[in-house]
Amino acid sequence: MAVAILIEIPGATTTQYDAVIKDVFPGGRLPRGLIFHVAGPAEGALRVVDVWDSRQSFDSFAQTTLGAAMQKAGIPQQPIIKEWPVHKTVHSH
Repeated sequence: MAVAILIEIPGATTTQYDAVIKDVFPGGRLPRGLIFHVAGPAEGALRVVDVWDSRQSFDSFAQTTLGAAMQKAGIPQQPIIKEWPVHKTVHSH
């Protein structure tokens, strides 16, 4: 079942985010299982909203790829992660 994942990283910058993205989305390609991704600064944090095909796909990505990329970019903070089931998606394509 698809899940939406909200990630907030207090104090992280868009420069740090851009460094992470270079490592986790090589060539601009989304990793397996990631359906949608959007990010930006919000209320003193970097906020990311993803839709993944399952929580297991997100957890695998976080453990094998995301954590190391965040460390490399100098993001020491543990992200705040919230999840909810996706009931429906609507898009213009």
